[in-house]
Amino acid sequence: MNFLELLANLKLIWMKELEESELQTINLELLSRLRSLISGSPKLSEDADEIHREAYLICNKIIQWILNDIRLIRRLKILLSALLQRRIYGNMLPEEEVLIETLSRTLQNIEEEVKVAEDPLEKIRVNVSVDRKMERKLILTQSSLKNLVGLDGVNYRGLREKAIINIPQKNYELLVERNARIKPLN
Repeated sequence: MNFLELLANLKLIWMKELEESELQTINLELLSRLRSLISGSPKLSEDADEIHREAYLICNKIIQWILNDIRLIRRLKILLSALLQRRIYGNMLPEEEVLIETLSRTLQNIEEEVKVAEDPLEKIRVNVSVDRKMERKLILTQSSLKNLVGLDGVNYRGLREKAIINIPQKNYELLVERNARIKPLN
């Protein structure tokens, strides 16, 4: 396989890995040849000029960048599968098998640590039911109102100017008695 065929195969692997959601089968022999190509010293003849040497170095950098990108894409696919707790079926490289085992163990440990026996807010939670039979009044606040505990037992907080609220008739009458700036809408 010549240099151009090697590059064409690398591009094909890269494009497939980008386009497909599953891990793609990687030819280990091709991967080994590419790694030895970029890790070895330039195999140019003594009479090669500076331009040829520079072109060779640039090609090596591009190949290395593509290989690193393939590695990153594959690791992201593995991470996503681990987070979704899906089993990966396919041709994984040995380093990827170690990665998936480590991720699985780590996620399992995290799940065990996070499990909570009971809801910590359960002891202080107050259940309030709204009496639907009670006559209600729709009002518009014309100024901000202080926090109010209504006669229905509900705590009305953060009533700002121009807020529209639906409160029981008794609460409306209480607000009118206290000269609150409110306007009935119904």
